[in-house]
Amino acid sequence: MSVEVQTSTENSPTMSSEANCTPLSIHRFEDLNDKFKEKLNEALNERDEMWRKHEKEQIAYVQQQTSQMLARLHNEIERLVNKNRDLERCLHIGNIADPEEIEELESKVETLQKQNKTMKKDLSASEDRNKALAKTLEETARVYKDQVFEHENKIRQLTHELDQRTLSMTQLSTQIRNYKLREAMAQAQQRRRASCIDPPSTTTSVTLPSPVKPKAFRLFGAAQSLDNSRNKASEERGLKAPTVSSVQKLPYIGSPRRTDNYNSIEKPVPSMVRSMSAGIPPTKPHLLHALRNAHHLTTSSSFDSNS
Repeated sequence: MSVEVQTSTENSPTMSSEANCTPLSIHRFEDLNDKFKEKLNEALNERDEMWRKHEKEQIAYVQQQTSQMLARLHNEIERLVNKNRDLERCLHIGNIADPEEIEELESKVETLQKQNKTMKKDLSASEDRNKALAKTLEETARVYKDQVFEHENKIRQLTHELDQRTLSMTQLSTQIRNYKLREAMAQAQQRRRASCIDPPSTTTSVTLPSPVKPKAFRLFGAAQSLDNSRNKASEERGLKAPTVSSVQKLPYIGSPRRTDNYNSIEKPVPSMVRSMSAGIPPTKPHLLHALRNAHHLTTSSSFDSNS
């Protein structure tokens, strides 16, 4: 019985290339065992040799790295020793300072202390000045507040006085206009009566005294003196002087005849009454009420005269 065996690198990676490529021709089982034993021993020897080489290379690499590390450590130790030596020398020898440097530092310290004192004095002076200014500001503000309060009171008082004077001026103006209207109506009535009493052939005409135009501040005294003079003149002519009530109650004044053209009475215009309120603020209700009353009086008197 013959057996042919072919080995490959896949089944036995440790065998040599020559043994892997050579076919084996074994005719007996004993020969096969001997051959396998030889090949196995060769493979084991080769493997051991490879492991020995690998281990030697590892040992050489480790020894090389260790030697390099030791060299670096020795260099570092030497550097540190030198540095320590320098530091010890500076510690024992370099503590003695230079006298010039000491004097320079002392002069700098003195200069800084002087500057500090000067700045403290300036700071205290600035604080005192700020306190004085704050006190002056408070006093000035208080004085100005008092002045503003006084001015406000004065403005309020003057405004009240202005309102009162405006109201009194409006009332006096209304009374003056009513007085002028009554005077004109009384004069027209007297002319009408005089024209009715005198014969039409005669050309004599009765001249009545012209009414005096009283001023506002002499209204009542002037009106009283005017009434007295009119009463005296009417008593001398034998005529009865019309009173205020009779003038207001006259239903009609004037005549449609052509000869009574002189008896025409100038009627008050409402716009003239409204002109008296020029300069009066519209926000004063009592002034507007007084103006409305004056306008109502003049309108009613003109209506009575027309009727």
